[in-house]
Amino acid sequence: MNHPILSSLESDAAIEREIAGSKARIEAETGAAVTNFCYPNGKTADVNGAAVRAAQTAGYRTAVLAESGLARPPLDLFQLKRIGVEPDLSPLYFERCVAGYRL
Repeated sequence: MNHPILSSLESDAAIEREIAGSKARIEAETGAAVTNFCYPNGKTADVNGAAVRAAQTAGYRTAVLAESGLARPPLDLFQLKRIGVEPDLSPLYFERCVAGYRL
């Protein structure tokens, strides 16, 4: 709701309010179910166990970090890495990233 670094909040309850509250607000304003979450700031150090549990409890199916990488086993659906995509990147660059090449 306020985009804080979740691991810096004072309590697990505050983390739960942020995560569940943002889901409820987006769903209320759009009328669509929200099933995927992106942690604010999203660096590994910014996401603690309480944040992961809160995302699961709120009813999200997945959550992504702002860490670059591929989803590889063992797969944690609530700490997924991702590949950045920008409009000026060539399709070949994206294809190579998805295929697992280090660029």
